[in-house]
Amino acid sequence: MSGAKISLLINAMKFICSALRKNDRLSIVVFNSVGTRLNPLIKMNEAGKKKVEGIISGITANGGTNIEYGLKIAQSIILQRKYKTFDFFFFFSFFFSKKKKKKKKIQ
Repeated sequence: MSGAKISLLINAMKFICSALRKNDRLSIVVFNSVGTRLNPLIKMNEAGKKKVEGIISGITANGGTNIEYGLKIAQSIILQRKYKTFDFFFFFSFFFSKKKKKKKKIQ
């Protein structure tokens, strides 16, 4: 993912961040060949939104798309959170696929 696709993803994440309420919490997990948690759960008050928007702006594409690692980290965040609420979790994911070029057969 690069160029316009990563820009679209970053803009979508910033939009979601802006729509969250002050008591919502957000943690960002990125994944390529491994998964990485970029921040702990942060309350989405004004200070939290600014912090998260800075983290979002720094996201780059770095290789593969092994979603399994990202999902495992996300699951551990959900299971280990300190405050358990009855709110539902919003899972947001983009899947971008590249068209594979057909190799010409040489005869």
